[in-house]
Amino acid sequence: SVLCVLPFMSGPPSGSETLTSKLGQLWKVTPVEPGYGRAHYGMATVFYRRDQLNEAIRAYLQACRHSPNSMEAFNDLGRAYYRTKQYDKAVAAYEKALALKPDTR
Repeated sequence: SVLCVLPFMSGPPSGSETLTSKLGQLWKVTPVEPGYGRAHYGMATVFYRRDQLNEAIRAYLQACRHSPNSMEAFNDLGRAYYRTKQYDKAVAAYEKALALKPDTR
């Protein structure tokens, strides 16, 4: 069941139909593999691209919880917080991302 996330991860989706279909695929993964951080990250990315920022934040938080060493998840969480004007939370997420990959400063 984890394999259904791979088409999304192999390339960026384009168009709302593609995003919707990829989101459906990702929703199938999370109940079977609730700790699978990449599935949560994929869902968050789809929500973010659809400007569903509150849903994106919830999914990025799950991705960070299940993949605590994912610099990308924390960085993208920071972007979502920034776009929703939650600047303190954005800074904290960016700092965590930098701590995970300090050579990106």
